[in-house]
Amino acid sequence: MRTILLGALALLFTVTTQAQGKVGTIDSDYIVTVMPEFVTMQKDLKAYNADLEGQMQEKVKIYQERVKDFQANGATLPAATAQLKKDQIIAAEQDIAKFRQNGSQLLELKRNELMRPLYERIGKALDEVAKAEGYTQVMNSNGGVVYSDPAYDITVAVMLKLGIEKAGN
Repeated sequence: MRTILLGALALLFTVTTQAQGKVGTIDSDYIVTVMPEFVTMQKDLKAYNADLEGQMQEKVKIYQERVKDFQANGATLPAATAQLKKDQIIAAEQDIAKFRQNGSQLLELKRNELMRPLYERIGKALDEVAKAEGYTQVMNSNGGVVYSDPAYDITVAVMLKLGIEKAGN
């Protein structure tokens, strides 16, 4: 009888300990900044930005040349040719405005593209460490959950409680 009672208490202790879980935190943004690949990523991003700036300077140069040409020769041009030159100037202005608007978006897309492999590498290492050290959840420094042990996922149980069957059944 005593053996059964001790066994039941050990089982209860094990279940209670497992239910508590182990929670950790990670500052992935800091890790990225100290990774050797971060320096390369910054150089690549700087080069891309310089390329965008070069393209912008070329567009501005074309615009300035068109304006200068029109100012010098516009009064002597036939009306149709003068209108064509004005339209080209307006198109160049619009091209510059559009490029300015899209430039920051292009730079952000490139940054995300270059950062993705670094965060994927951190994510893989995080999964390995969390599993090896028994973490049930790991939260990022901003409070968001970045790792959750699938054994603690209660999505299906909640769906069943609501009368919703799992997809594919």
